[in-house]
Amino acid sequence: MFVLALLTIALVAAAVAAGILLGRGAWRRRRGDTGLVGLEVKDLPTPLFALAGLLVAFVLVTTYTDWKSARSAAAREARALAAELATLSVTPGAPARAATAALTCYGRSVVALEWPAMGERTASPVTAAWSVDADRRYARLLRGEGAALAEAALTDRGVRVDARLERLAAAQASVPAPLTALLVAAVVLGVGLLAFLAHPAIRPVILVPVLVATALLFGGALLLIQDMDRPFSGPIATGPSAMAGVVEGPGAAARPPCDAEGRPQ
Repeated sequence: MFVLALLTIALVAAAVAAGILLGRGAWRRRRGDTGLVGLEVKDLPTPLFALAGLLVAFVLVTTYTDWKSARSAAAREARALAAELATLSVTPGAPARAATAALTCYGRSVVALEWPAMGERTASPVTAAWSVDADRRYARLLRGEGAALAEAALTDRGVRVDARLERLAAAQASVPAPLTALLVAAVVLGVGLLAFLAHPAIRPVILVPVLVATALLFGGALLLIQDMDRPFSGPIATGPSAMAGVVEGPGAAARPPCDAEGRPQ
């Protein structure tokens, strides 16, 4: 993300410098000409800026929607796990205690292993293994005295599994590289064209701040898009606080068969 930011800044700075130099030369060559001047000239960048603004706004709204979905999926998964543990805590028998232990390890691995992995757009095999292990425990529960309560827990289990899949899907890139390149090109060309068409009577002390503000506005939107496209890493990332609260709560197993990060032991 920071590489993209530096690249965008460099390209915008180069476009502004080239636009000012080429534009001033063009204005000097046109001195005394009664052709295209005034209102027509200043209106030339309008279509490009309108297109760039619409494109950036559309992608920004789309990535924000995906970012919110990631937060919602993470919270829903934590609530479902808490409900499972609450049900299993009142379910009699060793299979219920084993399922509680497996789910506790599942939650720990989500917090310590899968969350960092999602920052790299991958999943944790440890988390997947604990989910499968918990399903095996449920299968034994359904054949025992706690079958009725196990069926209630299985409903929450379905919510948890679906929420995890949605969370993992949200960790994948939603803005393809060609679209990112198009956004950067639109910003660079728009600011460069604005610098090129600026009238030489506009002093640099006025022109440069306007160009810088325009570049910062579009550049900031691009950085925000890139950051929200990684909902589980970066400055505005969704953290695993909800899941951490569940595995540290009263319903979790006191001595599960895993370490603090959810790795089997």
